[in-house]
Amino acid sequence: MNKLQEKINWYPHETQEEVLKCKNREVLICAGRGWGKSMLMGYVVFETFLKGILELKQGKRDSIKIYIVAQSYQLTDRVAQYAIKFFLAYDRKTFGKYISGGGNRPYQIKMSESAWIQCHSTAEPIGLLGERVDLLIVDEAPLVSERIYQQGLKPLMASASKMGRSYYIGTPRGRGWFKNKFTMLKEIGSAFQFPSIAGVEVTEDILKEYKKEYPINIFEQEYEAQFRDDAGMVFKKEVLDKVAVSKEEEVINGHRYVMGIDLAREEDYTVITVIDSNTKRMVHMDRFKGWDYPYQKTHIKAKAERYNNARVIIDATGVGKPIYEDLRREGVFVEDFTFTGKSKEELFSNLRVFIENGYISILNNPVLIDELLSFEYKMRNEKTGEPLRNIKYGPPQGLHDDCVDSLALAVWDLTPDRPRPVNYLKKRLDEIKKEKRPPKSYI
Repeated sequence: MNKLQEKINWYPHETQEEVLKCKNREVLICAGRGWGKSMLMGYVVFETFLKGILELKQGKRDSIKIYIVAQSYQLTDRVAQYAIKFFLAYDRKTFGKYISGGGNRPYQIKMSESAWIQCHSTAEPIGLLGERVDLLIVDEAPLVSERIYQQGLKPLMASASKMGRSYYIGTPRGRGWFKNKFTMLKEIGSAFQFPSIAGVEVTEDILKEYKKEYPINIFEQEYEAQFRDDAGMVFKKEVLDKVAVSKEEEVINGHRYVMGIDLAREEDYTVITVIDSNTKRMVHMDRFKGWDYPYQKTHIKAKAERYNNARVIIDATGVGKPIYEDLRREGVFVEDFTFTGKSKEELFSNLRVFIENGYISILNNPVLIDELLSFEYKMRNEKTGEPLRNIKYGPPQGLHDDCVDSLALAVWDLTPDRPRPVNYLKKRLDEIKKEKRPPKSYI
C-alpha cells in the first residue's frame, strides 16, 4: 500500500491508479462527470510538490513550480481545493501557513520564490507568459481555445532543463485541439478515456435516470465521455467559421445601426456590439470593465450618436434600469430588455436562428468566438444538480457570456433575412439612375 496515500487517507480507484502509473510527460484524461478527474489531479499536485521540496533540500533541483490552469479562476478551485486538503491532512502545521486565496482570490501555496503552486485563468493569458513550470494541470481543457493552448500553454513546458509534465483533463465537447491531442497521445499510451461509471460517484441506477432525462448525444458526451460534434454546443465551429467574416468598419452615412449593450455586474465586462442594419454585418465591439456608471452612460450616448443615432437595446435587469431611464431622458433611441428565464431563452433562440441561417456576419474576434463556442445547452441546475424542466442556454459555470449577451441584444432588433453587401445600396442607386426609375420601388 502507498504510504503517502495511507497518511492522507485517500486511495485511488482502479482507473485512477491506471493513470498514475503512466509516467509520460504529457497525459490526457477524457472522462465522464463524477469519475474523479479533479480529485486525482489534486493528488498529482500534492505528490509532485512534496517530491520537489525533498529534491530541493537534497540539492537535486533549484525550483519546483506548478500551475493549475482553467478557463476561469473559479474552475481552478476544484483541483486546488483537493490539493490543499491533502497538504493539510499530511502536515497542517508545516503547510497551513503557506496557503492563501479562496473566496474571490485564486488559491496559492507559496513556500518561497522557487517553490510554489499557483492558479491561473486563460481569460487572462498575459499571466501565463514568461514562466516555465515543472507541472501543468489544465482542468476543463476542452473549454480552452486552441489559440490559448498554442500560444499560452505549450510554451510553459518548453524547457529542456525542467522536463516538466502536463495533464489535460475534461469531459469532451465537440472536436478541436483536445480531440486531436487525445488521438496523438493515445498512440503512446498517454491518453485515457473513461465513462462516469468507471469512477465511484455514479452508479448504474443514477445513469439510468440521467439517460431518461438527457438527449442521447448529450448523455453520451457527459457520462460516456464520447466525442460528439452535435452535443452540448449551441454554436458549432463550422457554422461560426462561415459567419465570422466581418471587419471593423467606419460609419456609413445613411445607414441604420443597432447597438446591443450588456452591462457589467461585479467582475463581468460591459460589452457594446454594433450591427449595420442595412448590411446585417457586425461592425464594432467594445469591451471594458471597471468603469463607473456615469462614465458608461456618457460613453454609450456618444457611441450611439457616432453611429447615426443608433437604436440601442440595453440589458435593463437590476442596475441597468436606471441607466436605461437616464439614457432615454437624454434623448437616446433606447429600448430596455429585461432578462428573465423565458426572455433569455427567446433571445438566444433568436440569435441561434440568425447565426445558423447566415442572416448576420460577425467579427472574427477571439473573445467573442471563444464565448460562442463555449456556450452550451444546460440540462441541470449547476448548484443543486437537479434536472431542469426545460433546456436552457448559457456558458459553463465560471465563464463569461457578456459578448454573447451583447450580440444577442443587437440581433434582437433585426429582421431575419440574408445580409446584403456593404455597397448594396450604392449599387442599387446607380442601377436606378441608369434605368431612370423611381428609387422607392427598388429599395
